[in-house]
Amino acid sequence: MKSLLLGLLMTSTVAAQDIVPVGGVLSSDYIAGFGQITVHVPDKENLNVEMDRNVCSFTRMGYVGNCTEMTSESLTGRAVENTNLPGRRGRSVYTIESTPYELHYSKSEGFRILILEGNVVLNSIRLNTIR
Repeated sequence: MKSLLLGLLMTSTVAAQDIVPVGGVLSSDYIAGFGQITVHVPDKENLNVEMDRNVCSFTRMGYVGNCTEMTSESLTGRAVENTNLPGRRGRSVYTIESTPYELHYSKSEGFRILILEGNVVLNSIRLNTIR
C-alpha cells in the first residue's frame, strides 16, 4: 500500500504542478524549413501538440510574411512526469504518451520540446510561454 501511494504521488502532470496552467499555450518561433510547434494545455492531464509544417516567406525586415496553409498535424497525449531519467539536474521531463514528444522544463532554461524517434532525439526546440 505504501509503494502504491508513493507511485501515485510521483506521477504528476504539467498543469498539476502549475508549470503551465490549464488553458496555457507554449509556442516556438517560426523555424525556416521546419515550421512552428504550439503546445496547448486543455486540462490537468493532457497536452495537445500542433506541428505547423507550412512554409513561410520573410519580409525585408526579417519578419515572417506569407505562409502556405497546406500541412499541419495535431496530437494529444497524457503528459506524465518521467522521474527515471539520469542527469535531470533541476529539470522536469514530461513524456507525452502516444506521441513522439517530450516536454522539458527548468527555471533557468524555460521550456523545450524534444521530437524523438525511439530513444533518439531528432530535434530539440525552445518554446515561449504565450499565456
